[in-house]
Amino acid sequence: MVEPPVVVEPPVVVEPLQNVEEKLLDFGGHFRGVYLSSDLALERASEDTIRSDIRLAHFHVQGRLAGTSVGFRLEQDFASPELEQAYFFLPLGKGDLQMGRFRSPFTVSNMRDEGTLFFLERSRIGALFGEGRRGVQALGSSLSLDWAIALQDGGDGIGQNLLTVARVTHHFLTPSELSNTTGARPSSASGSISASGFKDTSVEGSDGMALDLHLDGEAYSVGMEVLFLGGYVYTGNGYATEWLGTRRLANFSPRSTPWAVQGAILILPSWEVGLRVQDSDNDAREARVDVALSRRSLLGPLRWTGQYSRLRSDTRGDAGILQLGLGMGF
Repeated sequence: MVEPPVVVEPPVVVEPLQNVEEKLLDFGGHFRGVYLSSDLALERASEDTIRSDIRLAHFHVQGRLAGTSVGFRLEQDFASPELEQAYFFLPLGKGDLQMGRFRSPFTVSNMRDEGTLFFLERSRIGALFGEGRRGVQALGSSLSLDWAIALQDGGDGIGQNLLTVARVTHHFLTPSELSNTTGARPSSASGSISASGFKDTSVEGSDGMALDLHLDGEAYSVGMEVLFLGGYVYTGNGYATEWLGTRRLANFSPRSTPWAVQGAILILPSWEVGLRVQDSDNDAREARVDVALSRRSLLGPLRWTGQYSRLRSDTRGDAGILQLGLGMGF
């Protein structure tokens, strides 16, 4: 199965169980290797960094148990030591009940498989909940609304505390198969706005909410996300994030408002260009700008991505990061 054009990132929607029941088994995955060069000391005792690694080696299988209404999904990134997602789901009224290990229903950037994103990493906000957690989730949809609420392991990383996450999405623009205007072309544009919130019992005041807006068309994609953090930010192992291929603790400040804005556009039949601006709004006043150029191979599901990032920080100083990635989806 070849992934869709990346510039129009596939929308995150609630997939009803009956869609899975049409197939007993479905599988796919993503692979990506990355070369990185930077004047930022990402490793200890170094003034700069040059390295190449396998950033993604993702494989998933999804289906249903024969003769039952119970579905399942398994995801493993062989470039990471931990299982990404492994859960069962079954009908619950007009929605589904999901049990196992899964990503929190917080933002588009954290919910989607990293291999389907335009840029080479999730946003800093998306990386906060980018990994799977054990728990239970109820989710469903009604008309133009999707909703989800999850109870998962908290930020202590050992399962003794509770993380509660809730999300509701309104699809204000959906693709139309036929326009009412004579001679008009069908529209494939889609747009959604979401509100989500989380509360972690690991530490009092560790909570927050997020808003994200996405608009996609045949040759463009625009997105924005804003995070409103509470009086305390828990930075234990449960919130360690993948950043430039290295696991690091989250670096957000209490009562702050990190944000990210991004856009991508198709400039030639197989060439795409994108820009993303992020502000962590933390004590170090960290900010980052990413510029990416991507080319999809005409020979198959291969995609080259060149990305230059400029980082600003009061503690680390300014730095540039150049990355070249080769990815494949199936």
